[in-house]
Amino acid sequence: MRLLLFAMCWVATMRAADRPELTIPMTQASAAWPAESAWETAARIPALSPPLNAAPEGEEQTTVRLLWTRDHLFVRFTCREGTPVNLDATPTAERPLHVADCVEIFLDPVGDGRVFAELQFDSQGRSFDALHVYSAEPVANEDFTIHEDVIRRESWFFPEWTLPGMRVEARAIAPGWEVTVALPASPLLKRLGRTTFETGEELRANFLRLDYSAASGKPRITNWAPVVFGRAHRSPAGMGRLVLAGPGNP
Repeated sequence: MRLLLFAMCWVATMRAADRPELTIPMTQASAAWPAESAWETAARIPALSPPLNAAPEGEEQTTVRLLWTRDHLFVRFTCREGTPVNLDATPTAERPLHVADCVEIFLDPVGDGRVFAELQFDSQGRSFDALHVYSAEPVANEDFTIHEDVIRRESWFFPEWTLPGMRVEARAIAPGWEVTVALPASPLLKRLGRTTFETGEELRANFLRLDYSAASGKPRITNWAPVVFGRAHRSPAGMGRLVLAGPGNP
């Protein structure tokens, strides 16, 4: 029995250690929107990875950059290769952006998996916001997915939720597209009783791209912190870690 418990703890520790971590530099404290030159010093995720249960499908063509101030977390996705497949209608809870080409952010400022935002963006600058809430501890399987009985009894999904004060800008690039978002600190930190980010603070997050350009019509999904295909919204324990560094820190 002791050996089994030790093995289970060892596996859990190994899996947690496998999650990516990124230190994000602080940009100008007064910036409501970073200057273009600021992105040259941003933290950089050079490529995203396939899901845990999927093989690589060619070279990854997505770069993610991040900056922060006390009032905002800034994220820029650069998506190269091909013409995006866009949703032909206004996104809704029944037809969100992820049924076409988009990028996604999953963000858990507290880090306990109980409340986290799901934010989707497309090449036209449209967004879809939703909030996931668990009324009990979201106990996870070894592959980071939450136990089905917990999902059935304790999971609450709020597609009508919006992140107030969020700003989104998208543009075409050659080849591909780019979207930049400013995520306001105050509504994200509500559970912590604060309104601004702090130096040294840690946030749990994942970044995804869904690419429908393949002839099969099935999306190619890549992610920063690999989780099971199509289960990022059920895998808060699999999120990576963002560390907010102070001015002048790498």
